[in-house]
Amino acid sequence: MASTEKNILIKHFLKTFILWLIPLSGLFSYVWFLEYNKAFNNLKNKESINVILGQRAVKDLLVERISDLITITQLLKLHTEDELYANDSDHIADELLAFSEIKGVYDQIRLLDLSGKEFIRINLNEGQPSRAPRKQLQNKSNRYYFKEIVSLSEGEVFISPLDLNVEHGVIEQPLKPMIRLGAPLYNQQGKKSGILLLNYLAQNLLNKLSKSTGNVQNR
Repeated sequence: MASTEKNILIKHFLKTFILWLIPLSGLFSYVWFLEYNKAFNNLKNKESINVILGQRAVKDLLVERISDLITITQLLKLHTEDELYANDSDHIADELLAFSEIKGVYDQIRLLDLSGKEFIRINLNEGQPSRAPRKQLQNKSNRYYFKEIVSLSEGEVFISPLDLNVEHGVIEQPLKPMIRLGAPLYNQQGKKSGILLLNYLAQNLLNKLSKSTGNVQNR
């Protein structure tokens, strides 16, 4: 008799437990769903902010770099007459050296003639800019960026995709992420006389993007 009563109590307990378990399971599932949605929305909001901050960082830096490019092209126009800097190359090189040192973000600043031959090249040299000797100047006529820039009209600018620096046909080591900005040069008579090319050290941009998005992730 005691065993029968015990079985009845167990069955009654199980029925009651199951009756409570169903709504409790539904409640726990609903709470989990709400928390999951909350976490997902927070992550989505952070990623959206990251995209916005990234776009803003890229835009700000590119606007500044384009401003540098246009400023130099306008200054160089004052030096050009019939031939490409024929009588003023040392003075121009000195100005570009000073510009490179002040800015500190251009791995190379180059002037090329219309055949693709470097006329003046300023190397940043880890913050100690110097003018490349004439014997080290290269012809860049086969590079995609030269072909793009030389076809532009006055006032137009070229911005390359992010890529790596290449010297003498070989990717430079250690790797240097690079964005190239260029524009055609015109003399005072309105004749195309060459191109200006700025090799921007894109690690600066990558660092800024990382810092901008990192600030959001840490919130």
